[in-house]
Amino acid sequence: MLEKQLVEFELENGGKFLVEIEESEDTSLATERVALPYSSLSNKF
Repeated sequence: MLEKQLVEFELENGGKFLVEIEESEDTSLATERVALPYSSLSNKF
């Protein structure tokens, strides 16, 4: 059974991004996908 974990990080400049971690039964096959910062566009200007 696969387990998905969504982890949110907050950056010092106020930006945030989500990391989706997919865990398989064999931890050596675990994959990580990093989502694009979803608040960087509104915080840059």
